Amino acid sequence: MVYSVVLAAISTLPSFSAEMEKPPSFEKKSEWSYQGEKGPEHWGRLDAEYAACSNGESQSPVNLREAETKRGSVDVQMNYRPTNFTLNNDGHTVLAEPGNANNTLTYEGEEYTLSQFHFHAPSEHSINGEYEDMELHLVHESPEGEIVVTAFMLEEGSGTTFPSSFWDKMPQNETEAPASADNRLNLEKLLPFSETNFRYEGSLTTPPCTEGVNWIVYEEPVSVSSDQLEDFQQIYDDNHRPVQPLNEREVIKD
Repeated sequence: MVYSVVLAAISTLPSFSAEMEKPPSFEKKSEWSYQGEKGPEHWGRLDAEYAACSNGESQSPVNLREAETKRGSVDVQMNYRPTNFTLNNDGHTVLAEPGNANNTLTYEGEEYTLSQFHFHAPSEHSINGEYEDMELHLVHESPEGEIVVTAFMLEEGSGTTFPSSFWDKMPQNETEAPASADNRLNLEKLLPFSETNFRYEGSLTTPPCTEGVNWIVYEEPVSVSSDQLEDFQQIYDDNHRPVQPLNEREVIKD
């Protein structure tokens, strides 16, 4: 059915308020990490603006249990076009920002523009208690600043979802400027948007852990080769937030 998020805004895109995806050249708040004294269990105490990471009642990611879901459908339409993406490494993940505003998602009748996508390893969400090797988050924002994140599980397999021409350009180290801009992708052809998904309301999976994020987590995993998985793990071998309490939230399965 979105989601961890926040890149520097491109002039042709609406501004994006989520804090994770700003490249390191932008103003930073308190430093945070995935391990040690600045790891996930401490995020809420690192900065007053991160309080939701500890005190929030609708945090992400979560364990999606089939037995606890309700059946329902919602209108989700993708309108993606072949686009050049700029790759960055923000010190927490590798993320890609589109070179135009031509990639949109319509969710419950409202249009959201793709701001960026990024990766986590291992997966952040689990399904029936099972994690996958990686998770891909595509972050979309409406003109009013509302956020929808579509999430895809990536599992090691014989095939590949992302071409080597894209994957091999992932920057190994934190970048102060765009590392590579010549990465043309058509996400609509790469990802199984029509498959079964889980939907729930959650949060960003990184500080400031802002709530009110709509998540669409797709159940069918997509393939990443063993070489590609190893390549990413050499950059980030563990950049996932542990699952958070569901707290009676409703999860809808399509």
